Amino acid sequence: MNEYKRFVQRIGLVGITNILISISGLIFIPIITKNFSVFDYGIWAQVNTTIALIPNIANLGLPYTMVRFLSAENDKSKIKESFYSMLAVVFASSLIISLLFIIFKNPIADSLFGGNINILYLVSIISFFACMNLMIISFFRTFQQIKRYSLFLVLQSYIGVLISSYLALSGYNIETVVLGLLVGYLAVFIIMLLMIGGYLGLAIPKFKNLKEELEFAIPTIPSNVSSWVVDSSDKYVIGIFIGSAAVGYYSPSYALGSILLMFLSPFALLLPAVLPKYFEEGNLKQVNIFLKYSMKYFMIITVPAAVGLSILSKPILLIITTPEIALNGYLITPFVCLGAIFMGMYGITNNILILEKKQRFLVKFGFL
Repeated sequence: MNEYKRFVQRIGLVGITNILISISGLIFIPIITKNFSVFDYGIWAQVNTTIALIPNIANLGLPYTMVRFLSAENDKSKIKESFYSMLAVVFASSLIISLLFIIFKNPIADSLFGGNINILYLVSIISFFACMNLMIISFFRTFQQIKRYSLFLVLQSYIGVLISSYLALSGYNIETVVLGLLVGYLAVFIIMLLMIGGYLGLAIPKFKNLKEELEFAIPTIPSNVSSWVVDSSDKYVIGIFIGSAAVGYYSPSYALGSILLMFLSPFALLLPAVLPKYFEEGNLKQVNIFLKYSMKYFMIITVPAAVGLSILSKPILLIITTPEIALNGYLITPFVCLGAIFMGMYGITNNILILEKKQRFLVKFGFL
């Protein structure tokens, strides 16, 4: 019973964290849409879409692998070795991708950022720290230090949003506003690294278990990318074929419907850290109970919320954006809500395959 109580408490904490993060995004929408052109807002949306994509590739599936392999580990020396080995790999892959962005700066900037090279430079740097932060913050998730995990997520979001909001309201250009995001990622990176370094100590990675970890991790990359494809690739397609202004019309409505995904986050975060313990003990009854009630609670919350957001999409958008954006985008929200429900169902049930280490099936399912 105590285990269930702790699980529910952690679900509540992560739920509150995601509500706060979602609110931070909604708070910034009226600030940027009413102080910048639709074109500039479209660039802002592409910046956030790109920052969401790069970690799914550069992290090579290792954050999730750390949760699966280390959540039941008690030997500090083994934890230290695996953590620093995976972190070193992520550092190298993130650096390579950031450099590729700079090498191919002109075509990427033309396709995504309206030809703005300065935005591309900032995005390449922010993406590097986004990759590192995802890897480091997964340490707290792995060992169910949910308070710290939640705190750093909120700090990363609100530091960036508050600084960007100040810059936007002060009349700075869009490049300077994007710089506010970098400050948030960098500040959280430094704090987390110091905290984990103080706990584990420093170590030179020897990559002892890296082969086994990568064998588990790499097949999950297509699944991670497919989640991004479902969630964000539409902005790329719209931006490339129609332009940044069209992304500006589309993004607020999409963001409104995507609010439902914050109800998935607590389950997606906690189930992979909680279930391996019972699975390894052969206690499949407990595994089934956690999965059953997670699905039940997710559906009870999201289905009514989807109906409400769909009905109120237009008046909400009129409040937080401009009439031009609201009238051009409000019909998008119901479709996004429906997609979010199905994505949530998938996000809970795929834990079964992860427990069985049949992650290669996720590649197939992810692209169905």
